[in-house]
Amino acid sequence: MKYNFRKIGIVIIVPLIFALIVHFIFGVQGWGSLFTVMSISFLFLVPFGIGALTIYLSDVEKVKSKLYRVFMPWVPIFAFLIATLFLAWKDGLAG
Repeated sequence: MKYNFRKIGIVIIVPLIFALIVHFIFGVQGWGSLFTVMSISFLFLVPFGIGALTIYLSDVEKVKSKLYRVFMPWVPIFAFLIATLFLAWKDGLAG
């Protein structure tokens, strides 16, 4: 099986960038009662968006596999988790 690493990178990086942008938008302080709504939407809509982007940007042959459709969206989600933990750790060191 031949792997196209550029395509794999796009499939992982684009949803990760989406998640980071939404995270920084929702992380804005001072929005008051909208914080609860944003937290709930972040729990449900962002993972859905990451999964949709991952599958949309993938090759059709790979998307035909049920295992790929189930497990590939987890890769950018875990990358987002690691990036979030890293940013929180860096923020903790600076603050």
